[in-house]
Amino acid sequence: MEISRLQENLHFAFRHLVPPASSRTPINWGTAHHVLVPIALHLVLAYLARRPGTRVMRAALFPFVCVATIRFGYGYECTDVMLNAFNWGVALAAILWAFKAVEFGLAPNGILKVGEIEPGVLRAVANGNGNGNGAIKVGKMANGSPAGEKRRPATRPSGSRNIAGEVLAGLRDAIEVESALRGIGWEAGTGSGIYIPQDTRDTAHPARFSLQTLRQLIFCFLATDLLESCLKLVPGLGTPAGGSMFAFGSNVYEKYLISTGIHLITGFAILSGFAMAYYLITLIAVSIFQHHPTSWPPVFDSPWASTSLHEFWSKKWHQLLRQTFLVMGGFPLQKIFGSSGLIFGTFLASGLYHECALYAMGRGFGVQCVIFFALQPVAIVLERLFRRRTGAK
Repeated sequence: MEISRLQENLHFAFRHLVPPASSRTPINWGTAHHVLVPIALHLVLAYLARRPGTRVMRAALFPFVCVATIRFGYGYECTDVMLNAFNWGVALAAILWAFKAVEFGLAPNGILKVGEIEPGVLRAVANGNGNGNGAIKVGKMANGSPAGEKRRPATRPSGSRNIAGEVLAGLRDAIEVESALRGIGWEAGTGSGIYIPQDTRDTAHPARFSLQTLRQLIFCFLATDLLESCLKLVPGLGTPAGGSMFAFGSNVYEKYLISTGIHLITGFAILSGFAMAYYLITLIAVSIFQHHPTSWPPVFDSPWASTSLHEFWSKKWHQLLRQTFLVMGGFPLQKIFGSSGLIFGTFLASGLYHECALYAMGRGFGVQCVIFFALQPVAIVLERLFRRRTGAK
């Protein structure tokens, strides 16, 4: 009896967070403001993650942030079937920020930049300058400047406070840590050896960097539009219901020739569309929020030129969700199965992440994405064994 009641309560709680498609609230001008609640809560948590001595507050706040984020991601929907991909994108963002909330809430010392022992406090340098406990207090680095760059706090007359300036600085701090998905200049990214693609833009001059980014944004926009238009010419593939790329051709050779073409066009459309969105965000971060250009290197590194599956996933493909997948699955399974659990758990988390987002499109929960990503570590291990056996590179 107690077990049955527990199951009912768990089901009720789950359906409150993730209601069935028929019970979701339509997104319109009357409900759009509901997104402000999870955004505001997440910014507060991000702000606290960059302030020392906030561990208890963060631990108390992050469950509410997770609930509010997931509730919005799955409790609301765009009812226009032609915009169903919007529901997928909102769910992707909701899952991402829910696990970012877990990371922000449980990090013992907050979210640290490279060289920090707590937010805003660097380790002592070799010349011995410090405060007696091996640390150097530095000014706030809230504009995306490379970690380790020390700035002097602004001096103000004793007893006076610039409330507006403090609020603005706190907001910029929160936005900086929220946008640092790859962790460039942070312990979770640069500090753990994340791969950074080489940038051909002028990172020494923000204005010139922004202009070059704008050009790439326009190119990716035009490329995405062209590729998407080509895909919509294929019967069935341009509709929300989708279609099969093997439905064309009178024999097996024609079927695979046509399907391969569709596959390549789809792949490059994803690359250009993803890069387009990334360049837009880069332009906003550098031009408006004054992030340093080195914080926004290219999102891809020519993935079509990969020489191995390991190189594809570790270097060529984007690394934006690396830390998220480690928090979701890599670190928990590493505690049980060691390094093998770290790799498998990371890919398993990636599969669940993509599949759970697809659930928001009203198609139910499948296993295709989970199986695909779960097979990747197996393939990487087989790839390594093959190289050891044959000596091939």
